[in-house]
Amino acid sequence: MPLLLQSRGPLFYSVLALSSAERSCTTVPGDIDYHSLTLEYKSKALAQLLERLTDAQSAQENILTCILQASFEIANGSRSTWLKHLRGALAILKKFGSAISPEAADFALKYFRFRYILMKTTEQGSQFQAPRSDLSISELHLFKNFCSNSTYTFASHQQSEQMIDEHIGCSMEIVNLIYEISELAATKHQHLPPQSPSGKLGGAQFQTIALALERHAHNLKFTSSVFDHDYLFKSADCFTIAAQIYLRLVCFDCSITHQSILESQEKLLSALRQVIFEGQPRRSFPMWPLFIAGCACSSDEQRKTVLGLFTTLDNQWPISNISTVWRVVWTVWQNRDLSMRTPAHQQRDWQEIISRFGWRLSLS
Repeated sequence: MPLLLQSRGPLFYSVLALSSAERSCTTVPGDIDYHSLTLEYKSKALAQLLERLTDAQSAQENILTCILQASFEIANGSRSTWLKHLRGALAILKKFGSAISPEAADFALKYFRFRYILMKTTEQGSQFQAPRSDLSISELHLFKNFCSNSTYTFASHQQSEQMIDEHIGCSMEIVNLIYEISELAATKHQHLPPQSPSGKLGGAQFQTIALALERHAHNLKFTSSVFDHDYLFKSADCFTIAAQIYLRLVCFDCSITHQSILESQEKLLSALRQVIFEGQPRRSFPMWPLFIAGCACSSDEQRKTVLGLFTTLDNQWPISNISTVWRVVWTVWQNRDLSMRTPAHQQRDWQEIISRFGWRLSLS
């Protein structure tokens, strides 16, 4: 807010673009063309951002503008352009880190890292890489640290890994666990004998690490500094159960009809119904767990429940990526209905489908 009050810069026009975009979805057509205003404000924000990119004094406003512009792209159909703003924010942080407050840097890293890690869960057999392959060595090093570091060196004080972040609905410990599961799953087709001289994981090593991650998922503990913390604990439970399902699907190759998946799926759907319901105030909701629940559906009854949850959310959030994520889940279901595959082979088919269509989902 202080930055907004100081000048009518790119951050100011980014806020107006987001606001007018929502008005265009909720207001009855009249004298004001909010859609045109949205495009005008977005254009002004991007033009001013380009002008100020080399100005160290504007670095903090620029990195926060990247966050809002990414939010705009995500809310408008989860367009892959949001990854450009991610890369831009990392470049600003790399060049002007000393001019950005620890709190702003921490917020930016947490915002993008959470979304990028969840996006990578939708990709098939790929290791964590930057959104573009033409990065310099120094940029690749920065990006690797961005993905793998569980703490943020820019922060003035470290928040407990078990603390539930009210902006994302889970703790950073859960985010780190999801990242570790994805990293392990990416090595699955690189199995070598346990004593392989190349240093790559052998089958026995893979199983040992996977079982350790599963134990970690079952032993997660949460804390919250928010007075009304009941919702956050329920949201974090959704993420935990979804992480357990994700682990079994991508590391243990369990089918969607495996007994352990069926039991966890029922728990997940029950937990989701406790945080997504009619009349719920607009706040952070567990999108990734709902997406995982949709991908793990093995019956019409489960599909009906997931459809109802998506419909409830879509009615509450007029501008969001909910309809896009729902379209992806629906496409997965259609592909299964038309496919000759048996349920036993439907453990990672959703990753194949998403990769085939080239979706770059921000599951937040």
